[in-house]
Amino acid sequence: MAEPIEFRADPGRRRLIRSVFEPSSREEVVAAVAIAAADGCGSIYVERSKGRYRWSPSHRGGPYPLLRVVAQLLRVDYRLAFIGFRTVPGGWCIWVEDPAARVEPDAYAVLDREQLLTTSDLGALIEAALAAGVNEWPLPPSCRPAPPPRRPPHLPRDPAVRRRVLETILSSLLENPSERPWVCFRSRADSGQYVQLMRHDGVVYAEVGSRMWEEPQRPLRLSAVHRLRWLGFAGGRERCNFARDGLPRDPIWLARLLECLFRVAYGICDLAGAVVDASDEAVRSALLDAGD
Repeated sequence: MAEPIEFRADPGRRRLIRSVFEPSSREEVVAAVAIAAADGCGSIYVERSKGRYRWSPSHRGGPYPLLRVVAQLLRVDYRLAFIGFRTVPGGWCIWVEDPAARVEPDAYAVLDREQLLTTSDLGALIEAALAAGVNEWPLPPSCRPAPPPRRPPHLPRDPAVRRRVLETILSSLLENPSERPWVCFRSRADSGQYVQLMRHDGVVYAEVGSRMWEEPQRPLRLSAVHRLRWLGFAGGRERCNFARDGLPRDPIWLARLLECLFRVAYGICDLAGAVVDASDEAVRSALLDAGD
């Protein structure tokens, strides 16, 4: 049965949570952020309010990818827990104890892992980011060259090209050397409509978004639930997606299943423009051919 993820964290990792949920000293936040960055958190949100600080892992892919990041940080099974979250301007989803308590901080920023790992003074970096007064604090142009333009991670419109791109992405997922790589396909019009695939232990695990994670809850149609169960997907309760494990390592079969799941669950028959996110660059590289 799912429960708040902080209940499952081991005592050594619970110290990280204290400064996520409670306004803390700068030293406490700096220590926690250093651990999180070293442990693989990609982007980290920091805020200051009335001289106190708070931090959180952050993700632009929504609550589910954020849950996976938090679970990895706390070393717990993400399938048995849930998190509170809210989205700040810029599209960043952050971890909070109570999503209904919307207290705006005096200043906040999102820093990427490269900045956090290469700085010699993490406290000064956080202060400079907060003083800049923007969501994402950019280093001065002289210190960081402008990145090359990147195609948007959207599936192309042409059906034949899209199918080829899907199979390429899924092949990259299956061949990825990481321990548990994942890729998430999300409706461009509704971030609550998504299908995520993860490879583990030689098989593939899949989840279909239940739309039961935030208010107002929008449960799927009963006919959709019945069809998902016929396809072997269980779950779908509050804060619980529909899931099936043990899928074959076959990119062509998985591409067909992906299209079927969007059609059955959400009535989406065309994945043109679907947003794609992935766990690391080894999978994201397959998106280079996905520009529309």
